[in-house]
Amino acid sequence: MKTTNNKSKLLLSTTAQIKDPVYRARLKLVWRNLDISPRVTPTKLQDEMMWFDLSGGQFWLPSERYHVPLVDDVFPNERYLRDFLNSDHCINVEADKLLDLFVRLKFPLVARHFDK
Repeated sequence: MKTTNNKSKLLLSTTAQIKDPVYRARLKLVWRNLDISPRVTPTKLQDEMMWFDLSGGQFWLPSERYHVPLVDDVFPNERYLRDFLNSDHCINVEADKLLDLFVRLKFPLVARHFDK
């Protein structure tokens, strides 16, 4: 998905995209190359989303505004990132949307290539 013309709106990936094996492989590749400990990942995610929200940003799905859940409510445990990176069967759509969201916020140029 692309960011809209208004930089304060961020268009998120759909559930179908998150479940797509090629899309997931690209998302995993980015996360493998980030220097973020799996233990601090939930905190980093929450901080980035809160910063974007406080600066007037809005998260959007293709048809409606997306209200970001609390990271602690979505991540089953602090090992989720490790499990996500090491298994093709570890799918938690809401948690994966937050991982995708982080990449879109921090690395928009990289995220642009996810859909290609």
